[in-house]
Amino acid sequence: MRKVKIWLENFWYHYKWPVIIGAFFIAVFAICITQMVTRSHYDMYVRYVGDAVITDTQYNDILSTLGKMDYDSNDDGKTEVNFAQVAYVSDDDNPYKNDINANAKEVMTGMLVQPYYIYIMDAQAYELYKGKETFAALNQVFDADTDLSDIAYDEFAVYFKDTAFCQNSPGMEWVEEDMVIVLKLAPYKNALAGTKYKSDTENFALHSEIFREMVGR
Repeated sequence: MRKVKIWLENFWYHYKWPVIIGAFFIAVFAICITQMVTRSHYDMYVRYVGDAVITDTQYNDILSTLGKMDYDSNDDGKTEVNFAQVAYVSDDDNPYKNDINANAKEVMTGMLVQPYYIYIMDAQAYELYKGKETFAALNQVFDADTDLSDIAYDEFAVYFKDTAFCQNSPGMEWVEEDMVIVLKLAPYKNALAGTKYKSDTENFALHSEIFREMVGR
């Protein structure tokens, strides 16, 4: 027993740091594998950019309503929805406006390569990004004979309050008059390669269908 103890003490003295570093990387690897195995496959990605307060009940209502739309992209028998909010403050009197909006701009800078395709946005936030080849024009998404003149904000966006989704779904008390809904373009082909571009093209097509259904035209 004493020999074993001496051997362990000697081993620990010489190999302490390699053991600690090795254990660290094993733990990190195990966590990454667990997250990959347990991570949900989302069929649709919707993001709200603004400062409206969405309660837990309203949030669950949104998930439930979107989940009832039949867009099961991987045939697992359910529609998994990722609905997320990025805080953006339009009120000039809010003392935290600059800090909050700086964080929002940092998040939105990478929106082109993020998985979110449908954006519900406060009009002021939307104005920062329109015209930068970010959003799909409505005439790219809808048939030529679809009349959106009564609900269109501009050539890219429609008023969210006037959509079928907003008018027919529970939990929409947080929606304000100037909110718009838009569809992000798929990333440029030359910015991606192979299966990644194919995946984004398919995601854009899928979210185009969801967008049309949400608008209701």
